[in-house]
Amino acid sequence: MPTTRTSTPRSTRCWTSSTGRSSSTRKRSTTTGCARTERPLEPAPSRDAPELAAQTRNPTNCEWPQVEARPSMIDFHDLLHPSCARAGHRAASKKAALEHASEIIARAHPTLAPRRLLEGLLARERLGNTCLGDGVAIPHCRMPCDRPVAALLRLAVPLDFEAPDGQPVDLLFTLVVPDAEAQRHLDVLGALAQAFDLPSNRNMLRRAEDDAELRETLLRIVGRAAA
Repeated sequence: MPTTRTSTPRSTRCWTSSTGRSSSTRKRSTTTGCARTERPLEPAPSRDAPELAAQTRNPTNCEWPQVEARPSMIDFHDLLHPSCARAGHRAASKKAALEHASEIIARAHPTLAPRRLLEGLLARERLGNTCLGDGVAIPHCRMPCDRPVAALLRLAVPLDFEAPDGQPVDLLFTLVVPDAEAQRHLDVLGALAQAFDLPSNRNMLRRAEDDAELRETLLRIVGRAAA
């Protein structure tokens, strides 16, 4: 009589948002199949240096790149100008939110043109969305500028950013980094992913009552990570 063989289905669970997360705080997906297979979060942008391209998400799209965040090397006070944090901003679409972020960055840093900023951010989004999940996105691009700059928006009404986890985005950290600063780009992305990974940090940002409190909350969060 031929022997009947049985096979055990492979596990369909996957790790999520692993940058800066220890094994004790990782969450497992409970849905069938990898819940984050829709679009690559960090594909190799054509303008980015090889160092950044090498840090892309794995082929199954289940993990953040294992980038070692070095927040102590990042001056977030300088990165996020006081006028570039907005609590309760209303935008009609993803593009409108990115346009507003581009405008407030350009007002704080007049050497940057808002139209070029928006074009760079949209070009990056076409390569793959920049959502972390849990209502957070970090749109970013590289441009000819002298230092990294950013804007932080907390949207009054969450928007569809085509996030892999399906959740609309209400926390939007827009980052612009000089073309030549590949490592700084990775450092900032790693520090932000680490900061946004904790639910308590996201909740504090969502409870901020005004622009100043939103910025100060972000600075406290990344400051604790650097301690």
